Amino acid sequence: MGGGSLTPLMDSRAYRLALTVQIRLALNRTDLALKEVQAAKKWAQDSLLVNLAESWVGLRIVGSRIAKQRRQTDNGCIGRRQVSAIVLRL
Repeated sequence: MGGGSLTPLMDSRAYRLALTVQIRLALNRTDLALKEVQAAKKWAQDSLLVNLAESWVGLRIVGSRIAKQRRQTDNGCIGRRQVSAIVLRL
């Protein structure tokens, strides 16, 4: 229940997209998950599930950039300004 103004077909497509993105992220294929989300934004711009899937991919991208930055520092610590700069590059 609760698809709002979405048709049942679009609602099921959004659910399939969310599942596909989760599987791609579990397999560490962020690139393919991002492609799925970008393609889905063309047919479901206001879908809550598409926006949520886009957030999952964005968190994975930012998280990997932060981890990379931490590996490059001497003590493994990075400051707030560095994290902000990484997030803004998304």
